[in-house]
Amino acid sequence: MVVRTACAVCFLALLPGWAQAAGCEEYWYLRNLIAHRAGFCFSSPLGQAVFDNSSCTTTEPHLSASDQARMEAIRQLEAFEGCAVDTSRSQLDHPLSFDWSVIATIPIPTGFESGCVDYRYAPFPLRTSPDPHATIVGEVRRGDSIGFNYEFEDGWMFVVTDAPTGYMGWAPVDAMPLDDQAACRFWAG
Repeated sequence: MVVRTACAVCFLALLPGWAQAAGCEEYWYLRNLIAHRAGFCFSSPLGQAVFDNSSCTTTEPHLSASDQARMEAIRQLEAFEGCAVDTSRSQLDHPLSFDWSVIATIPIPTGFESGCVDYRYAPFPLRTSPDPHATIVGEVRRGDSIGFNYEFEDGWMFVVTDAPTGYMGWAPVDAMPLDDQAACRFWAG
């Protein structure tokens, strides 16, 4: 599950059932967002309610090799965690914490949470994709808490912060010194 502050990380650790259910819903959402963007027409009540079939084109979308691999990795995480999202419902039980519409390349969740509380070094931009030419959608700033809950990819990391806007996106792994304990007031996870 993605969390926005270190306190949330600590609190959710006390509620493993809730955290797992919320994580499973996020995994379901991210996997199906990839399909939705490829024109998939949902047949389940939950898929139709969450993604809106008004612009769908197929029940067998063509996915790039990258998107197919992302979906498979998320499916494996769902299986590993024993996820079983009830798609007969018309809404998610745990509202998503983030606006994924701004992210072009969907990250692969790790199933684990770690973070940096009170980042202390130079700000760095967050992008829609792991590409130095991708649109900047936000920035990690001094004082932000940063969550690292997604797989690193070809020298890039997907992070979320506790900033009210521009709080998530892709950044080069070398944008912050991950091995420097002084980069944050403290590290969690």
